[in-house]
Amino acid sequence: MVDSLKPSDEFRHDPEVGVNWQENYVWHAWDVERRSGWYFHLGHIRDAGIVDVRAMVIVDGQVVSATVQAAGDDCLGSPGLDADIAEPFSRMRLKYSGMGEVGPDNEGFFGARSGNVPFGFDIEMVSEHAPVNWSPHDANIG
Repeated sequence: MVDSLKPSDEFRHDPEVGVNWQENYVWHAWDVERRSGWYFHLGHIRDAGIVDVRAMVIVDGQVVSATVQAAGDDCLGSPGLDADIAEPFSRMRLKYSGMGEVGPDNEGFFGARSGNVPFGFDIEMVSEHAPVNWSPHDANIG
């Protein structure tokens, strides 16, 4: 369990040997007035030797999304992603370019398939707040 966060926590972690382990990054934003936003989830599934990319862009209520899996061990090196962490926990730029599908699939899910519609985003994030250390709260889960 992480007791305190340090700048290296913004980057890939080395998992403990013999532990079923997955590392995740998640970002999302929504603008109510414009009915626009984006969602981005990166997962390093070590035991499978893959990175899992789930991306969604919504512009004026129209959704394009995709799920892509590729061999790899570093989420920030995922296909289609250009990530620049200028200052850990303070400034980051994410650029993503992929191929997706418009709308939900037959079961009503978004992002469950790849497609042939080009989409992406170029986001610069700036935080004026320190990261939250969830360790004290995790101790209460049980």
